[in-house]
Amino acid sequence: MRGEYAQLHPGDGQADRIGVSVFSHELCRWPRAAAVPYLKDGSSPAAAPGGGARKDGTMFQERRERREANRAFDHGDGVTRYRMQQKLVSIGDDYWIDDESGDHVYKVDGKALRARRTFHLEDGQGHRVATVQSRPLRIKDSMAIDDAEGHRVAVVKKAVISPVRDRWTIKQEDGDDLTVDGNVVDHEYTIERDGYKIAEVSKKWFRVRDTYAVDIGPDADHTTVLAAAVAIDSMAHPGD
Repeated sequence: MRGEYAQLHPGDGQADRIGVSVFSHELCRWPRAAAVPYLKDGSSPAAAPGGGARKDGTMFQERRERREANRAFDHGDGVTRYRMQQKLVSIGDDYWIDDESGDHVYKVDGKALRARRTFHLEDGQGHRVATVQSRPLRIKDSMAIDDAEGHRVAVVKKAVISPVRDRWTIKQEDGDDLTVDGNVVDHEYTIERDGYKIAEVSKKWFRVRDTYAVDIGPDADHTTVLAAAVAIDSMAHPGD
């Protein structure tokens, strides 16, 4: 090809330089590995930062770790189970959240304060540990979770995606956002952080009517998760 260029352009002083700069390039050498992709600059993507096989390997490793962690959660490794009542959100009534042995752990005090639905969570000694409160009408479909000192911990939000599906999120002030996946109306859903299951709500563990379980993993804040479950129950069953 270099000779053909010289014949077509006799006396062209660029021929040698073109031959050297183009035909000596790695992409034009023969034989060439046909299955190896190259970037625009001629380098292999596998050698680029974050590219090629290293990126794929990291992705598969993360997926494997996520599956193993969720499998450990399903097996009950480090999981604490609480028992809650389906009618928990009734305004004006007090309800107890029990552990798996039936001992009272938290009390939920439902009130209507300043036209807002409000629930105070107290520990077994009567100390307030969290408050769940509906937000102003201009910020509907959300409830705020505050700690014992009144500092904002998280906001539970519902976004309507379609007439038959809602998307729920728990936006934490100090931490990653949590996603809610499942059927919140029937108390069958999970709470996840970046695909890792940190809590599960289900009625399958108890035969008692209007009772469901909240399983919480070891890496989650139990008070925040239980308060979020109260908020979700309240918004999913506003007429109860």
